[in-house]
Amino acid sequence: MKKSLLICLLATITFTSFAQTIVSVEHLESYTKQTLIASFFGVGFENGVEEYKVVYNTTDINGNPTVASGAMYIPWGCSNFPMGVYQHGTVFDPESVPSRGEEPIGLALAGFGYATIAPDYLGLGDNPTNVHPYLHAETQARVTADLIRAARTYIADSIGLAHNGELFITGYSQGGHAAMAFHKYIEDNSLLSEFNVIASAPLSGPYDLAGIQTALPLDSTYSVPAYLPYLVESMQLAYGNLYTNKSEVYQSNYVGLMDSYTNGTNTMQQISNSFPSNVYDFMQPTFLDAFNADTVVPYTTPFRIALSQNANFDWTPIRPIRMVYCTADEQVYYQNALKTEATMTANGATDVEAVLGVAGGTHSSCFFPALLYTLSYFNGLKTDCVAFPTSTNAVNYNEAVSITPNPSSGLIQLDLSELATTEALNIRLFNLSGQLIQTTSTNGKALVQLNLTDLPKGLYILKLDNETIRIQRKIIIE
Repeated sequence: MKKSLLICLLATITFTSFAQTIVSVEHLESYTKQTLIASFFGVGFENGVEEYKVVYNTTDINGNPTVASGAMYIPWGCSNFPMGVYQHGTVFDPESVPSRGEEPIGLALAGFGYATIAPDYLGLGDNPTNVHPYLHAETQARVTADLIRAARTYIADSIGLAHNGELFITGYSQGGHAAMAFHKYIEDNSLLSEFNVIASAPLSGPYDLAGIQTALPLDSTYSVPAYLPYLVESMQLAYGNLYTNKSEVYQSNYVGLMDSYTNGTNTMQQISNSFPSNVYDFMQPTFLDAFNADTVVPYTTPFRIALSQNANFDWTPIRPIRMVYCTADEQVYYQNALKTEATMTANGATDVEAVLGVAGGTHSSCFFPALLYTLSYFNGLKTDCVAFPTSTNAVNYNEAVSITPNPSSGLIQLDLSELATTEALNIRLFNLSGQLIQTTSTNGKALVQLNLTDLPKGLYILKLDNETIRIQRKIIIE
């Protein structure tokens, strides 16, 4: 979704106090509820959304420190909310990622009151790795966990909001695999106390990566042939034992193309149109024949072994999982979901289900029904976000200020009559990037009028203080 909906507040902050987690946060866009409804064909969203780019510290495929980027979406009107994760599908262009404003599903989740993150993954966005470790389960999970930690730090320490401890995970295509990988990572590493997964919904994901997903059809053609070298180079990056020279895997006139990918000269997208649909026309027959013959566990070829180490269909989840699939999916074979459901159930899982999205649905046409199912499923389980108070008789300073109306069109009234002070108050308004937008003061007035109609729509922080009082409240202009 391009940045054409509202005026953008462009500012970047580097957080030295959060150096172990956050590198920078940049506000990208503000979306009203009405804009989101119009953009998503009438879906009944409940909140406007603030969109951010987050750069944060994480680790690379070898466990060494690096930085990664992702998007964060904060719902308007909520002071306490559940959190959501959206894992994006396969992209070849490192700029076609959530932190560049290219992922609308995080907006959809936030529009229903979830503070949502969407990682770019390693090798994409701001991460310096030349090769994206495509479908590498552990790195997909680690960068997601670290982005959640960065987001929670920003939400609590910079804008004074809170999450309610609930976490919902979803993703489509590669993102379906990444969503399953993250859920598995949490349970395998006993992290449910940190990441309280209420449910996950992996959508159209290649969970049986070494089996169903990589079985070639009889004519050896595939709808997106570039996926195969993407996988080969990913697993070579991770394990280093698939080949010693690219000529062992690719035919001679394609070796140069793959060299340009792995040294960062060209992206996979720039070279993918050069691949014919029959994989035997650009890959070495000896490599493919050995792979195709290696179908019995324990596997013996390095590529099949690497894929099996990143499959995530055979485990026993504690928390609920719903997998949406479509029966004419030409990119991710629907039997992935059916086999995963059967395997997990046989293992003893009690709340796993493969859900038919659309009979005859393709990989493209399955997406929107899968999204709608997921939103409905998650919304039925979540605790609704807690709205900002608009008035109160409480003695707590923060709650003793009535702001009406809130949300507003920009004309608001502050009722300070319940504050136990007659001293002057400084009144300052900040945007969510921490910039001071407006300042004034009051000297004992019970009612203060603010005219903010010239400001862009969005969420703002109002601070009132003197020597004895510190108040921080949120204001929504829509």
